[in-house]
Amino acid sequence: LAVGRNEEAIGHARRATEIDPMQQIGWATLAWAHHFAGRNDEAAMVIEEGLSRWPQSSRVWFFGSEVLAASNRFAESAAYLRDSSRRPRLAPQALVESVARTYDALATRSGIAAYGETADHPASSLIENIDSAAPMLVRFGLTAEAFVLLDAYFFGGSVNGQRVAPPGPLDPRPTCPLFSPAVLALKDDPRHSSLLARTGLEDYWRKSGTQPDFRRR
Repeated sequence: LAVGRNEEAIGHARRATEIDPMQQIGWATLAWAHHFAGRNDEAAMVIEEGLSRWPQSSRVWFFGSEVLAASNRFAESAAYLRDSSRRPRLAPQALVESVARTYDALATRSGIAAYGETADHPASSLIENIDSAAPMLVRFGLTAEAFVLLDAYFFGGSVNGQRVAPPGPLDPRPTCPLFSPAVLALKDDPRHSSLLARTGLEDYWRKSGTQPDFRRR
């Protein structure tokens, strides 16, 4: 997933769930792999099966809202988050409601005005939840802001006037966010190309003789 080889990732993640079906990270990764490969219906089915085994997994549960949003089903995504009958006990209520309000804005309004009503996430939260935060900015049409966030995620910087430290040895920041469908739609933007080079991905592909899925289609 971190090098854009999503179809191959599906096979590895599926095998991991076969070996140990009670390991929740396996189900979460399998769902992510399907989503990154653009197979959201299959991702939703994986999430349902994962939750049948791990009903209190915040990781698996929360991703269900992102899969709905990826298909522009924003009202359904907000309703999904607010369904207390299925929400894991440890899911942070304040964060859940904040994200739900963001989906409300996407469902009923558009652009910067709507984002301004819901942009109450601290920079640390945006970095920690980059896999959903970067696509969200793209959906609002805030491409520049999305690239500022991604740049700060990988190298440190400033987001909404708040300093973001660069990653340290105990703070790995995978390159997966560059291959989420919403962000990958910007692959022809020079800023995306720059991140592929500066993170070392282009060097990796050259030395390993491999290519990401988006260059093999």
